[in-house]
Amino acid sequence: MPKPNNPSRSAYIAGPMTGIPEFNFPMFDAVAERLRADGWVVISPAEMDRADGFDESGLTGHEALTNEQRHRFAHNDIGALLRVDAIVMLPGWRNSTGARNEYSVASWLGRDTLEWIDGELSPIAAGPQWSSTAPGHRAKLLREAEQLVTGDRNAQYGDPRQDFRRTATMWSAYLGADVRPHDVAALMSLLKLSRIRWSPTKEDSWVDLAGYAACGWDCAAEITEVTSA
Repeated sequence: MPKPNNPSRSAYIAGPMTGIPEFNFPMFDAVAERLRADGWVVISPAEMDRADGFDESGLTGHEALTNEQRHRFAHNDIGALLRVDAIVMLPGWRNSTGARNEYSVASWLGRDTLEWIDGELSPIAAGPQWSSTAPGHRAKLLREAEQLVTGDRNAQYGDPRQDFRRTATMWSAYLGADVRPHDVAALMSLLKLSRIRWSPTKEDSWVDLAGYAACGWDCAAEITEVTSA
């Protein structure tokens, strides 16, 4: 693997976490150990998260983080990129939104970009290095949508059926029309489609679109339940 030019050469490790047992911390730990043995000064987000009180032991990798945790971890990670000479990307990073964002920030900062392949470091060519059509990427987007509609937002706004029913009642009064809960999901989807038309590469809009589709189906299913009752 490429050796550091001097003992103080530093690297930040980036890679997929969500959906991997123990959030992939064992892989981060193993690569950090190898890099340090070769003279690198290493900053690992797994180690930073542990120091911040996060315990990955026994987790499946699908557990939802709080907004406060996500913001704090992201702040720590971006701050780390400002202090290193290089970023080392772990296997599967192209299908990870967070890792791709870190790669983009590191590239923008002019850091060396390296990839961990079969126990060795290899330089990454300039330009996008992932395919938006990769099956893993599609599945990742759907997992993020699932976390939105079953995790934090579900806790913040309540059950989608109740939330959309309240919104439908207010919209009906304002518009003087019969707006039903699944109409709210459809109309919010149209709003997202308008934003996608303007900015098709903004992944959050696609995630939200999938989330509204799931909530809309849930609300539509309620009609069947009421009719069948």
